[in-house]
Amino acid sequence: MKKHLIEKSLRPRTNIKKEVQLDQPKTINEFLRIAKIYIRYEGQLYTDNLKKARKKDPQSESSKNPF
Repeated sequence: MKKHLIEKSLRPRTNIKKEVQLDQPKTINEFLRIAKIYIRYEGQLYTDNLKKARKKDPQSESSKNPF
C-alpha cells in the first residue's frame, strides 16, 4: 500500500516516474534504491548547472576582486 501511494504521488513526466513504471519495483526497498539513484543524479545536475551559471555571470568575477 505504501509503495502504491508513493508511486502515485510522483510528479508526472519525470525520469523517476518513467523508471518506476518501466521497472515496477516489487518492494519498498527496491523503490527506495531507485529513488536514491535519482536523488544523486538530480543533485549532480543541480551542482553542474550552478557551476555553469557562476562561470557565465560576470558579476561573480567582479565581486571576487573588488579593487
